[in-house]
Amino acid sequence: MLVVGAGQSGADVAYEVAQSGHETWLSGRHPGEIPIDERIAGPIMRLLGNYIFTLKTPIGRKFRPKLRPGGAPLIRTKRADLDAVGVRRTQAQTVGSVDGKPQLDDGTVLDVSNIVWCTGFRPDYSFARPLRIGDDGFPAETEGVADGVEGLFFVGLLFQRGFTSHLVGGVGRDAKFIAERIAERAASRALQTV
Repeated sequence: MLVVGAGQSGADVAYEVAQSGHETWLSGRHPGEIPIDERIAGPIMRLLGNYIFTLKTPIGRKFRPKLRPGGAPLIRTKRADLDAVGVRRTQAQTVGSVDGKPQLDDGTVLDVSNIVWCTGFRPDYSFARPLRIGDDGFPAETEGVADGVEGLFFVGLLFQRGFTSHLVGGVGRDAKFIAERIAERAASRALQTV
């Protein structure tokens, strides 16, 4: 089997397939990883992600542009875990096929019968004109409030206000902040009509 995409989902799938005894390849640029056990990393990352790695701190403002283009680091399944179950990792990208078999950008053709795509998604903000898109591919926004587009708000963007903004453990805080901005806007508009 070939798993295309070496982020957290791809690593998890490759690990489980290889663990069940199947020859498994994992193709794609491998992100960094949190170098501690998930049971410890989870609570620590929630603490760091909600209070330290935020737009309110210098370290958070420095971290955001590094995280957004490449995705989040591995926290559950690490490279050592993949190696331990025999996953064959390659940084080469899957770019095409030759005789129905996947071809990597280094010319390698893999003899596999199954491919799982775990390449994430590319957001499309074309619906929100005249929204400006930043160099990082994300909407120009300040803590979820669209820059220059009155009444447009976001919740759940990767590192919107902090490292955990896109996760269940962090999106609630951002949603509360945006709900307060919407309520303030609605109250202001109501006063203008009186």
